[in-house]
Amino acid sequence: MFLSNLSGYENPLFPDIVIEEPFSSTIQTPMNLYRISFNPALFKISYQEDFVYYRVNSFDKINFYHRVYDPKRQRDYQLYFYTHKTLDKKSTLAAAVRYNRADQYDVYRSLEKSFYNNYFSYIDTTMGNVTYEGPQLWFLYNYSLTNNLLFGFQIDYGIERSLKDVYTKCETVIRNLDLKFGVGFGSNNSNFVAGAFVRYLNYQGQYNAVKELQDAFVRTYFGYHVFRDENPRSLNRKNDYKEGYEFGAQLTRKNILVDGLGIQLSGSYGTRYTDITVGSTSLPGDRGYWIREGYRIFGAVFYQPVESNFMFQLFYEYKDFSDWARAGEYNVVTIENDEVMHRFGSVLYLPLMNKVGVSTGFEMENIRSDYHEYIVEFDYNREHHNWNAFTDFKLAINQITNAHIKGMLGTVEPWFYWNTDKFDIIAFQYGFERLFVFGTLGLEFYYEVWGPENSDKNIETYGLSISYRK
Repeated sequence: MFLSNLSGYENPLFPDIVIEEPFSSTIQTPMNLYRISFNPALFKISYQEDFVYYRVNSFDKINFYHRVYDPKRQRDYQLYFYTHKTLDKKSTLAAAVRYNRADQYDVYRSLEKSFYNNYFSYIDTTMGNVTYEGPQLWFLYNYSLTNNLLFGFQIDYGIERSLKDVYTKCETVIRNLDLKFGVGFGSNNSNFVAGAFVRYLNYQGQYNAVKELQDAFVRTYFGYHVFRDENPRSLNRKNDYKEGYEFGAQLTRKNILVDGLGIQLSGSYGTRYTDITVGSTSLPGDRGYWIREGYRIFGAVFYQPVESNFMFQLFYEYKDFSDWARAGEYNVVTIENDEVMHRFGSVLYLPLMNKVGVSTGFEMENIRSDYHEYIVEFDYNREHHNWNAFTDFKLAINQITNAHIKGMLGTVEPWFYWNTDKFDIIAFQYGFERLFVFGTLGLEFYYEVWGPENSDKNIETYGLSISYRK
């Protein structure tokens, strides 16, 4: 339910805003202000009932179609615990722990978990299997300074280690920290809420290629078309240091003109820099410096009448960021990228009968990319048009058992390094929950396929999840 809050390994400058409620939910509700802003001061207002949640996930992704440095197969396992509790009238505490394990098979050369998400990636000469594992911790504390003024603090912390099963000992260690401080104000009748937050990001990654009896040969990429062969040595290391900040504000207004009609607004500005060094442990050389900065605006209009399960919501998201990167030794700009995204969609929950409801949604996304590499001239200027639609049938089989069946269709136009102009996506999920004396148990099955244009090879994902909540 709250998996997106954990960002121990992946803490992007602007985290994704998830529109849909979890599949285990039998009633669709409008997005609350915490879900669209991640302001910890607004958590108490957004989640008022105590909650305990356990989940075990397993996903198997088979890349029949893949890029050069992608694994041919990846299996993910997750153990997850989450809880939040109102301690007293003024205090709310929330915490989560997640253990992750990812097994990547037949990885060609790459020493990166995701080669294509970096401008300065690291490869060697081997092909093998890689295991990534480690814990992630999430903690949030909310305190009411007065009846109307709120304060919140949130921390994400994660450690990940990996090892590639080849003669070159390819080891990775990542430490990630994500801090947020927020304040909020709520009116006495709860119809108006506003807040602001500040966020600090800190990431440290270390990539080692080690050979005991001979030298390790590695390459550092500058973008996606140019690389540098590093000096062979028994230990070659890449140090990846990231630091960033984000500032944001948000507000919501409920019961405008009529009961149940409301609006939500959220905006933030952020910047992050990345410093890359490569070489020996005693005297590494500068390889790259990368800065990303931009801002995001999100707005929504929703309608949910009092004491009714009917809900309708429209939303719009605008995101604008720019990158520039320079090669360390030459001190010249080697990469520039500007990206603008417009995202629009709607969600409708309609109770058909006492025991049946349907949740349906649609969203469109337009991304304009303007990417340039200068060492070897490469220009990429294109608009990407993506969309997806889903329908989720929710059925109360009896007083203690619920079930749902969900289907999704979509299209994604990827970047140039996928070597295809379009993916057609089909996904299906079936799940049910049963209430017991000790709590509610749930079981879900998931299947998704991405079909590239002009290819008979697909990317297929199978998933199984078991959950417990009370």
